[in-house]
This record gives sequence, structure tokens and C-alpha cells, in this order.
Amino acid sequence: NTLLKIGASNIPANYLIPPFLAPLKEKFPGITLNMITGDTRDIVARLEQTEIELAIVGNCLTSKKVEFVPLMTDSLVLIVGSKHRWRNKDFISLHDLVSEPIVIREEGSGSGQTLDDALRLMGQNPADLKVAARLGNNEAVLQAVASGFGCAFVSELSVKYNLSSGALYKVKV
Repeated sequence: NTLLKIGASNIPANYLIPPFLAPLKEKFPGITLNMITGDTRDIVARLEQTEIELAIVGNCLTSKKVEFVPLMTDSLVLIVGSKHRWRNKDFISLHDLVSEPIVIREEGSGSGQTLDDALRLMGQNPADLKVAARLGNNEAVLQAVASGFGCAFVSELSVKYNLSSGALYKVKV
């Protein structure tokens, strides 16, 4: 029996790893998977300290000890709940975005860093966002927005099931 220790950021690993469990077990019948989750910064630190053997994270960080290999591409999308006034809009302006309460992930998340980088590229200071909450995992963000608590940028992969159910809506910025 072999124990494979994997670190995974909340996005996208929670959606990528489960479909591979059955094929992995079939190919390596003696393997036991131990997956821990956290933000990208925490998972990369654990990988550097050899606490885990493999990691799936949502963003590349600068590290001399870790090689980052792209697995797939994903996009950040703005989501709102089913009762939000933006749900049927084709798009909103950057000005609209900075005046709306937004739910974001905790410091160190890959999606948070990607959002900050994108805002800076558009000439917008991320500190201008009206942060209503900082939540520790992606599911908490999805639930908060679905309940009507502001808007959020999340991985498109992580929200595809919620979009198809009508609990959440995607809005272009």
C-alpha cells in the first residue's frame, strides 16, 4: 500500500481530483490518497517543505523548489445570486463593480491574486473594491453569493454546476 499525499487549493482541485479517483485506484490498486486543501500560498509552502508530494493549485507562485506545469486553463468569472439586479445584464462596467459589495477569498488564494492582477491591468486599484467578506474557501463564497450577499469572482470550473441550476448567474465586466 502506498500513501500519496496531495495538496490542493480549493480551486480547482476540488473539481479536478474526484473524477480521477476511480481510474487512479484502478491503475494503482494499493494507493491511498490523502488530500489536504488550502489556499495556493499554503499548499505551495507545504510542497516546498516536502509535507506533500504533489499539488494542484490555481495560480503559479515564485518558487525555486517547485516546478509549475500547466494542467488546464480556467477563467475567473463574476457571479451574482438569483435575486441580484445584475443577473440579467449582459455586462457591467468596472465602475459598477467597485461600488458593489464583493465577497473574496482569503489572503494567499490563487484566485484572489489573479483578480488583483487583472484589476491592475485595467488600471483599477484592487483596494478600491468594496469587500463585504473574506471567506476561507470557494464553497463558502458560492453559498454567500447565492444567498444574496454581494457578488464574487470565482473559477469558472468551480461554478459550472451552480450556473446550470440557476442558483448563480455569470455577469461580464
